[in-house]
Amino acid sequence: MKLKKLLSPDRVLFWVLTFVSFLSIFLVKFVWVNTPPPKWFPWGHEFGELVNNLCIGYIVSVIFYYIVVYIPDKRNKRAANSGIIGMYVPRVLFHSKKILGLLYFKMETEKTLIMLTKDDFRKIERLDPSEPVEFFLGDSGKLVSVKVEADNQGDFLIYHRDAIKESINEMFVSPLIKYVDSDLVHIIGKIKYCRFLNYSISNIAKGNDYLHHREGMYEFYELYMEFTKALNEECLFEVHPDYYTYYKPIPPSF
Repeated sequence: MKLKKLLSPDRVLFWVLTFVSFLSIFLVKFVWVNTPPPKWFPWGHEFGELVNNLCIGYIVSVIFYYIVVYIPDKRNKRAANSGIIGMYVPRVLFHSKKILGLLYFKMETEKTLIMLTKDDFRKIERLDPSEPVEFFLGDSGKLVSVKVEADNQGDFLIYHRDAIKESINEMFVSPLIKYVDSDLVHIIGKIKYCRFLNYSISNIAKGNDYLHHREGMYEFYELYMEFTKALNEECLFEVHPDYYTYYKPIPPSF
């Protein structure tokens, strides 16, 4: 994303115009200052002065923009990174991991999180709202694992769904949201209104057939991966059963 911003048309145009302006001022004032205009261009001197004045005006505008707009905007973006990226985004990631952890656990797959496909989500075992939840969730590559427990799967999904939406709502009412990268805000908005969070989880918690919601599960997974990519992070995790209890995965049959 940083390279994309660096090579954006607006930035390229800005640096080209800035370079051309400095070069023109240098040529007109220091290199061609005593050079008479060619005979075929009798107004060369006047034209050079016009170009020089335009370039000086452009440089003054750049300096003015840098002082009045760029520096305050940079300060506000740092505040946004601290207040939104540093506070609300980790919450969204944390609770999304919990939901995806349950789905990933139900797959009983050996694949890493980044390798999952829609077919893997079609193999998810039954999500029974009356059954307990108990598994280990650990950050990929780290030694520390966290035990995840809940009274039942329905409450588990609803709790983390509500936590995600609450964090996003608080994020969007913050005046600093306008200083957050627009691509990231767009992805967060898609997560907030995705079918799985707004429709599927409530229906699963009510005891409806989870099989009708596996497309939504995969859509939520794709949004999570897109979200972590926009953050330039690999927010992956590992899920495995709690071998210290008698909990067993729910069989795929009803």
